[in-house]
Amino acid sequence: MRTLSVKLDDYVVDLLNKEAKLRKSTRMELIRASILDFLINKDDAADLAYIEKHREDELLSFEEVFED
Repeated sequence: MRTLSVKLDDYVVDLLNKEAKLRKSTRMELIRASILDFLINKDDAADLAYIEKHREDELLSFEEVFED
């Protein structure tokens, strides 16, 4: 494993401290979990863009979707 140096402002560090205390975890575990979650779910922006593009599309009725 490699070390990654990151500078965070006091507000973010305070939030991390509070969240770590609530979860009975360490700040590093929270940061590591957040980075992994971000990388696993990185396609969310594309999903949101797709939803926004098709927001005004007319929805089909139940019968239209499931008719034989």
